[in-house]
Amino acid sequence: MCGHEPHPQMQRRRLGRPANCTGEYSEKCRGKYHRREHTLKHAIKFDRDGLTLVGDLYTPENFDQNGQYLAVLVQGSFSSVKEQMAGTYAEKFAGQGFVALSFDYAHYGASEGSPRQLEAPAEKLADLQSAVSYLLDLSSRG
Repeated sequence: MCGHEPHPQMQRRRLGRPANCTGEYSEKCRGKYHRREHTLKHAIKFDRDGLTLVGDLYTPENFDQNGQYLAVLVQGSFSSVKEQMAGTYAEKFAGQGFVALSFDYAHYGASEGSPRQLEAPAEKLADLQSAVSYLLDLSSRG
């Protein structure tokens, strides 16, 4: 960690185990220093206005569902999917002790929504709000 204090509005919360968690172990060798990231990747789903959004929740390898963690929502550009940049960065955050969520926006990737590849900024904002609600809900399960 960088040693800086978190923003006053950021709070450590207890996060329960995500529903439908696969607990897939991810060990990757990346970067010029070949640092190994030890994280767990959990396939998750959450709802937004009747659509099922699909994401990956990354947790530190030593994740304790009774512990308190800072959480971060990691998204790429409006037209990317979770397996692109967002998943890579989410895994890096988890390797540093954060709980990190990346997901496919509605109409993209594994998430529901028709027509596919619909560009609707207001819907994407609603997707982000639902993702934050999902993370907050995890803290109430702890």
